[in-house]
Amino acid sequence: MKRLAIISVAFSLIAAGIASTVHADGLIKKLPPTGHWSTYEVVTSITHEDGTRTDSTGILIVRALGQIKIDNKTCRWLEFEFNWEQEPTKKVPPRFHSSVQKIAIDESVFANNSDPIKGILAGFGANRSAHEKPEKWSYQRPHVLRPGLGSMSGFGALDHYLRLPFDHSVKLGTKMIDVGDSTVECIGIESDDTSHKISTAYRQWACNDADFGVVKYQFEELGMDGTSFSQELTLKESGENAESSLPDQK
Repeated sequence: MKRLAIISVAFSLIAAGIASTVHADGLIKKLPPTGHWSTYEVVTSITHEDGTRTDSTGILIVRALGQIKIDNKTCRWLEFEFNWEQEPTKKVPPRFHSSVQKIAIDESVFANNSDPIKGILAGFGANRSAHEKPEKWSYQRPHVLRPGLGSMSGFGALDHYLRLPFDHSVKLGTKMIDVGDSTVECIGIESDDTSHKISTAYRQWACNDADFGVVKYQFEELGMDGTSFSQELTLKESGENAESSLPDQK
């Protein structure tokens, strides 16, 4: 199962109107006003075919940006900046990575409960790597994102985060989760998708007080060859006055 490319596009969230409710069950349940941002701690684990395991930790910054008209459709820009560190091995030193994806999504797909991935009408991306962590990443020559699964230049990896309501969801009750200096009460659901050769289990903990509606989001892929890919995202803080890392792409 070759899912390493998903790390560079490990961003989540979907678009809709300002302060509107979203009916998807991925990383987002609602959207804050334009200019709001949230930071998530991300823990990723990959088990390879030979049984070895690769772990990485990182930070995902999600920015709710403005609107744009595309093909007479009202879309929202969302930007996902993911910075992570790949843990060293005996042969490979630590390496730092950064990825920014900026996408415009047709707002109507959420009101109609349509597929959010199909609602992405434009997107740009940029990726960087370094052996030493810079104080600030700079991005040059962003590439155009295009439809396609498993591509670092595509939307495919977003399918874990931009999801329709889960089928056959199981309610998990309530749970207290730490967010920064606060503890919030969340409502949990879990579901699984076994319609493909790779089965995936999802778990979401939602809270109305969170800007994007979700405090913790987890998923795990299990391949038929014994490989696995799992990720856990936990909300850490939120703020206002978000600025795009790709301001010229609009």
